Amino acid sequence: MKRRQFIILPGAAAAWSLAAIALISINSFLIAAPAAAQTVADFYRGRQITLMVGSSPGGGYDAVARLVARHLGKHIPGNPSSVSSEVSLVVAWYTSPVKTAQDLFVKQFIVGGTGPTSPLEVSARLLNATIGTKFKIIGGYPGQADVLLAMERGELEGTADRNWSEIKTQHSDLLKEKKLDLILQVALKRAPDLPDVPLAMDFMKNDTDRQIAQLYLGLKEIARPILVGPGVPKVRLEALRAAFMALKGDAEFQIDAEKSGMEVDPAPAREIDDYVKLVTSASPEIVSRLTGILNPHQ
Repeated sequence: MKRRQFIILPGAAAAWSLAAIALISINSFLIAAPAAAQTVADFYRGRQITLMVGSSPGGGYDAVARLVARHLGKHIPGNPSSVSSEVSLVVAWYTSPVKTAQDLFVKQFIVGGTGPTSPLEVSARLLNATIGTKFKIIGGYPGQADVLLAMERGELEGTADRNWSEIKTQHSDLLKEKKLDLILQVALKRAPDLPDVPLAMDFMKNDTDRQIAQLYLGLKEIARPILVGPGVPKVRLEALRAAFMALKGDAEFQIDAEKSGMEVDPAPAREIDDYVKLVTSASPEIVSRLTGILNPHQ
């Protein structure tokens, strides 16, 4: 029995310590024929693909891996590429004095944090440092659910980073009851279904701040990417990419995602490549400033 392992999250994400490591392992019998002599179908026939996720059970990475694992097999030969992109939002509880994006520049906004390097705190510091918002972070909350409870209790006024797809699927009742105000999109691109919510990138004052934001927010664009390691034959790699993208039009996959409370939209591998190029071309000044925002106690 032979086990082959492939990294399926980008080195860029790991380097910034913002993503868990996941592995695809392929358990297979040794085959005497060289890989070049095999078709893609021959290579995968009779083998088992196991998604191994290096983060805690029940989290976002675990949920996506389980969802993909339930449907990928029928599309193999298929594709580890990017599974979904994320749009995060600055969200205010309805009793907060902050009602618009412009209020963020003139009023202190008290938000919850779950750790100095958590997205909730990093996004707040990033926006304070680049566009001049006035977030005040209250740290020490165990997780996002605890931050929401604190908002309901009046301890906090909002959050600087809440995933839009999670709000839609898990907290639609709060939207219907108008208890959540969507203030600002913390992403590189505006969500199609949020045309009237301002985009943080539109408030960037100069190219340096814009590049810093692009490096950080680029991780949200590729969200939970899946990569294979080096040395995979090109024909096999292209087949794997095609299979993952086939999930985009897979009705059963989409229905399963909806039932699981997830919104997924597979994106092509080139988006990961573009982000890696962005990271590797960043100047020392940009890297230094972003590192200070990511790790304020260094």
